[in-house]
Amino acid sequence: MDLSQVRADYQASPLAAEPDTFCLTRIIGNDLVPRHQKGQSLENVAFILEHEPALDNCTKFWVLNRIFDADEETSIIKLLEAHGQSYHRIPFDLSAYARQPWDLDGLPEHALRPDSDDDEATAKERPSFATIIRRSKSNYAINNNGARNIALTLGRTMAKWVLPWDGNCFMTQAAWASIRGSIDEKPYLPYFVVPMVRITDNAAVLRDGFNPTSREEPQIIFRRDAEEMFDERFPYGHRPKVELLWRLAVPGVWDDFEVKEHELPRPSLCAEAGRVGNAGWVARLNSGNPTLEVGRKSGSRRGAARNAAIVAFLDMLDQASVDAGLMPADNLLPGREAKDRPSDG
Repeated sequence: MDLSQVRADYQASPLAAEPDTFCLTRIIGNDLVPRHQKGQSLENVAFILEHEPALDNCTKFWVLNRIFDADEETSIIKLLEAHGQSYHRIPFDLSAYARQPWDLDGLPEHALRPDSDDDEATAKERPSFATIIRRSKSNYAINNNGARNIALTLGRTMAKWVLPWDGNCFMTQAAWASIRGSIDEKPYLPYFVVPMVRITDNAAVLRDGFNPTSREEPQIIFRRDAEEMFDERFPYGHRPKVELLWRLAVPGVWDDFEVKEHELPRPSLCAEAGRVGNAGWVARLNSGNPTLEVGRKSGSRRGAARNAAIVAFLDMLDQASVDAGLMPADNLLPGREAKDRPSDG
C-alpha cells in the first residue's frame, strides 16, 4: 500500500482543513450474568461520570442499547441527565424480539441432539452451538454491532473523529494525550486501533502514573469519512469487532482464530485495509467478575461465562415472550422432543 498517496489524498481533501474534533460514544447494554455482575453498567457509568476528566475537543455521548430492565434503564437515564450528559435511546420491544427466528442453517446434525448423546467433541462445541442457534435473537436483544453502527452514524454528525466504544471504557488524561498525539502525527489514516487493558479495581485508573501494558482486543477510532462499518450479522460472542479488524488487516492474536463451519465466514480485506494506525490505550472498567478479567486462562473463562450469559439472557426473554402471549410455548427450544423442553413454569 502506498501511504504517500493516502497522505496526499487526505491533504487535498476538505476534511484536512477541519480541526480535529472527537465524539466518544459509549454504548450501555444489558448486564449479562454471569459474564457481568448485575448492576455493573450503572455502577461503571457512575464511576465514569464522577471521575473521568474532561477531554480536549471531545464530546461525550451515550447510547442506551435495548436495555430490557426498565428500572435499570431509568436509573441510568436519571444519572446521565443529572450530569448533563446527552444520549440516544434504542428501545427494547419484546414483540419485536419474539419475532426473531432460530438459526439452524449450517449447523451439523449433532448440534441439536440431546445432551446425553454427546461425545467429547460435541460437548465442547455445544456452548457455541447454543449461541449460534440464537444468533438472530442475540442480534436483536444484545444488538452489539447494531448499536456500534448507530453510535458511529450519530458521531459522524458531531465530530471529525468518532469513537463508538464499549460502555465500560474509561479514559485518563495520559491515555487521551497519547491518542491525540498519534492522530496528530498521522491524520491521513482513516482508522486507529486503541489497545485495551482490563481493570479489576476501578480505583487503579485514578492513581498517578497509571500506565498499564495493553494487550486486549482494541477499540477502534473512525475518521468521519472512513468507509467501513461493523457487520451486524456477527453476534456478540462471535467476533463482532474482530470481523472488522480482519477486514482492515489489523494484526493480532485474532489472525490465528479458527472459524468453524457453522460460523459466519472470515471476510475478505476491504479497500481501506492497512490504513490503520495505533493510538494510546484505554482502560476497561471492572465487569464485576475479576477472575474473568486477568490471569492464566482468563480468556477461556470469559468465553465460557459469555456463552452461558447469552443463553440465560435470551432464554429469559423467550419465556417472557411466552408469558406475554407473544410466542407459543412450543417455540422455546428448537429441534427437541417435548420432554426435553423446560416446563412453562
